[in-house]
Amino acid sequence: MQKVSTEYKKYNPETIIEAKCFELYYALGDNRNRTKLLKQVRKISPKMSLPRLKRMSIVLFWEQRIKARDYNQIVTLKQSAMRNIDDLKIDFFDAIKNTIKRRFVTENKERSFLFNVNDFGDLEKAIKLMLLLAGEATDIHSVKIEVVETIIQKVVQVVSLHVKDPNILSQIALELNEGMKKSVDNQK
Repeated sequence: MQKVSTEYKKYNPETIIEAKCFELYYALGDNRNRTKLLKQVRKISPKMSLPRLKRMSIVLFWEQRIKARDYNQIVTLKQSAMRNIDDLKIDFFDAIKNTIKRRFVTENKERSFLFNVNDFGDLEKAIKLMLLLAGEATDIHSVKIEVVETIIQKVVQVVSLHVKDPNILSQIALELNEGMKKSVDNQK
């Protein structure tokens, strides 16, 4: 086997065999180990040994790469799920909007936007549902909580510029949150 130049190794840290070994190792899943891997690798590289696989896994950071790949897959799945939820919200929002639009009376070619509802409660419920689907607060209590939480975050950010001890910072944040909860509960 021909020795690879150090310059090539510098810019291409893995050989094709090493890359295949990593992919096989990753494919073994949660029960992966180098002994199981060796059985598969010997089919493509009969001279492979367990010590060489161990050295390869350490030098090429296999465990860190597995964690990074798993993390990226989780992030991708979460983003996909969030897109699906957002799409579903939009579909519900459009359905409600179209239901409300059907209640408008159309005269000639222009819409006159006369809204026929049975009572104000029906209108209020539809509007609240639209706001909920848009991710907005639907009552003053929720708005107050959001405002106070934002203020607490800003205070903790400012304090963190001056206080470097994470224990003290977490204690300050906890006390601010507890104070906020007591204040909101007293206003109910």
